[in-house]
Amino acid sequence: MNIKIRSSVFETNSSSVHSMIMCNDKEYNKLDNGELFIHPWNESLMTFDEAVRRYYKDCSAYDAERFEQMSREEQVEALEENDVAYSLEGWLNRHEYCKSFEQTYQTGSGEVIHAVGYYGNDY
Repeated sequence: MNIKIRSSVFETNSSSVHSMIMCNDKEYNKLDNGELFIHPWNESLMTFDEAVRRYYKDCSAYDAERFEQMSREEQVEALEENDVAYSLEGWLNRHEYCKSFEQTYQTGSGEVIHAVGYYGNDY
């Protein structure tokens, strides 16, 4: 076996999955409809109210007051911009250099499972 060592080079499999969420059909539909959001660090699912509480915990009084005056769409944008929580679309498009995927699988017993994530490194 021939081993080649190159200094100052970092290599990885660019087609590897960077992040993936598995959820059942009920959770996926709530995620897709904007009822559930994705925590950016542990990628667990949370409700909009949980995301808002997390936002308030980390923001100033001025930001909280402005947040309350926003439409729901603007609030979701603020949650994503501040890396508090992500909608499904926002999470899948979180990294412009990655490609996203959504796959659906039905088990033999009829349960529907969804896998969503992003992969690659095209920058």
